[in-house]
Amino acid sequence: DWWQSQIEEGGGYYAFNDFHAAIALAQRALTTGDRSGLEALVARLEAELKESGPASGRRLVTEVIGLPLVRAMLDYASGSFSECAQALVALRDTAQQFGGSHAQRDLITLTLMDAAARSGDRSLAAHYLNEREVMKPASALSTRLRERHSALAFYEQEKNAAQRPRFFRRSVSAVRRVDSVNGASTQSTRASA
Repeated sequence: DWWQSQIEEGGGYYAFNDFHAAIALAQRALTTGDRSGLEALVARLEAELKESGPASGRRLVTEVIGLPLVRAMLDYASGSFSECAQALVALRDTAQQFGGSHAQRDLITLTLMDAAARSGDRSLAAHYLNEREVMKPASALSTRLRERHSALAFYEQEKNAAQRPRFFRRSVSAVRRVDSVNGASTQSTRASA
């Protein structure tokens, strides 16, 4: 609610802050279904671009990084995870132009991985997770992300299995029963075969 009030009072202060506002507003949208805060922020940034002079450094950062990041968060909050992930791929390596620490900009990569996983693009999510694990090999967060992405992949397999013809679902169930009798822990591997 505080971020919403800031948008109504002016918004569009600085691309870095606008992105963080978009994260808070996206969380609100995910929990309440109300995307009006994100939509207002996009509208405010678009209006700012129309009103500001072409020589403004702030205008350039907003145009090239800030507004596209906020739109990506609107995609995320709308459930358009593939669009969000693709937008963040395009922005991730240039985001240092809007400032902040590596840890703060890491929110872009974390959101990208989550959006990719939710969209079913496990290879894209795995690419950035593997990159993260190389850079931060002892990261407990990376371990938790790997577990979460594995769980999302398994959930997608289960959901897809429910949509398969009935005879196929029975064969997957039979493999699971055999695995449980034999004590195998390869349930997700066998289910995907």
